[in-house]
Amino acid sequence: MDFDSIDWLEKFLARYQGALLVVTHDRYFLDRVSNTIFELDQGRLFRYSGNYEAYVQQKRNRSNRMRMLATSNNSSISRN
Repeated sequence: MDFDSIDWLEKFLARYQGALLVVTHDRYFLDRVSNTIFELDQGRLFRYSGNYEAYVQQKRNRSNRMRMLATSNNSSISRN
């Protein structure tokens, strides 16, 4: 798509009130048009509020919490 087409599409999607499934590798486009991101990971669905950058940060935080929980659980099992 050329710049004018992308600009038009971004403006249109910003006003659109419905849900869309967008498949793209353009993270900057996702940043400008998304306000909620759903991720399907190993059979589980996760919902993230915000644009793509917010998704990246929230996913990192969730992954860190899961890693800490797994480490904590492993330490607890080792003590028993």
